Amino acid sequence: MSIIAKYRGKKGVDYIFEYLDVDSFENLEKTKCTQVYAVCFCEGKMIIVFNGHNITWGLIGGTIEKGESFEETLKREIQEESVMCTHIWRFLLQWRNEHTYG
Repeated sequence: MSIIAKYRGKKGVDYIFEYLDVDSFENLEKTKCTQVYAVCFCEGKMIIVFNGHNITWGLIGGTIEKGESFEETLKREIQEESVMCTHIWRFLLQWRNEHTYG
């Protein structure tokens, strides 16, 4: 399944989001991917974290550090932001975000 949606941000920037059902990171273009995020569950509840800089709640994730794989980044971010370890790992979707200035 593929879903494509357009969104205009608060500052007037247009974004195009594309969601794809996939089961691995193999098709992601590493040069275009700078951040990764995880949907995490613990005891049947979805885990979200507080971002003090933006004063918002959101998914666990962050910037890929030099030399890290997508999986290594997600596992590190999950541990850093929630102090949890990953036991069950499943890739759910690929999300491509392109923006245009207009």
